[in-house]
Amino acid sequence: KFGSSAETLQYIGQIHYQKREYEKALRVFEEKTEKFGSSAETLQYIGQIHYQKREYEKALRVFEEKTEKFGSSAETLQYIGQIHYQKREYEKALRVFEEKIEKFGSSAEGLQYIGQIHYQNREYEKALRVFEEKTRELGTSAETMHYIAASLYLLGRLVDAVDKYKETITRYPRNIQSYNGLYNCLKKQKKYKEAIETALLAADKMRKKLARQDVSFLRDATYMACNPIYGLNDFEASNALLAVFKKSDFDGKEDLLKMITEKIAEQQRLFNNKLK
Repeated sequence: KFGSSAETLQYIGQIHYQKREYEKALRVFEEKTEKFGSSAETLQYIGQIHYQKREYEKALRVFEEKTEKFGSSAETLQYIGQIHYQKREYEKALRVFEEKIEKFGSSAEGLQYIGQIHYQNREYEKALRVFEEKTRELGTSAETMHYIAASLYLLGRLVDAVDKYKETITRYPRNIQSYNGLYNCLKKQKKYKEAIETALLAADKMRKKLARQDVSFLRDATYMACNPIYGLNDFEASNALLAVFKKSDFDGKEDLLKMITEKIAEQQRLFNNKLK
C-alpha cells in the first residue's frame, strides 16, 4: 500500500537474521542496497551472514568494503579478526584484535581471542596472562576458565590445573571439555581412581550426540578402568561407560562398540584366570 522504505527493509532483514534465515535476510539486504544504496548497518549484516555461513572470503570483502566506505567499528574489527582466526592466520588476527583494543578499548570477546591465539601458538605463559587479565577486568566464562586450566596443564603446573578444572566444573557443571582436561591431569598424576570418577561424572552430563573428543575421552577411560596396568580392575566402571556409548550417537559407533566390548571381555577373562 505504501511501498518499501530503507528502514522497513532493514528491519525485515534483521528479523530474518535473528531467526537464522540467512538466505532470506541476504535477499532483503541486497534489495535494500539496490533500491536505497549501501549503508554501514546493512553491510555489517551482509558480512555477518557470510560469516555465519562460513563464507569467510566473502565476509572479509564485505567488511573491508564497509570499513573503506564508512570507517572501522569495534564490531567489524572483531569479525575481521575472527575470520583470520578461523582461517588459522593467527598473526593477522592478532594485529586486528590489537588494533581494535587500541581504537575502541578492551572487550571480553577480543581478549578471549588474543588469549586463544597465544594458546594456539603454544605461547602458554602469554595466553595465561591474557586470560587472567580478562578475568580481572571483565569477568570470567566457562571458556576462559577452561583455557586457564589447559594453559596451566601444558606449563606443567598440574596441581594448579587440577584446582582450576575443579573450579570450572563447579561453576559450569556441563562443561565437558573441562572434565576431559581434569581427567588428563589426574591420569598424569597417576590418580587413576579419581580420573575414572571424573569420567563417570562427565558421562552422566553428555548429550546423546557425542563429539569426536567426547568419544576419545570416554574410550580412554573405559580402557583404563579395566586395564590391569593401572591397578583398578574396575569392570563396573568400564561397563557403565560402555552403556553411555550404547545409548549415544556418533560416527563409527558399531565398530567401536564391538572393539570396546571385546576389550572389556578379554580383560575380565584375564582377571578371572588370575583369581583361580
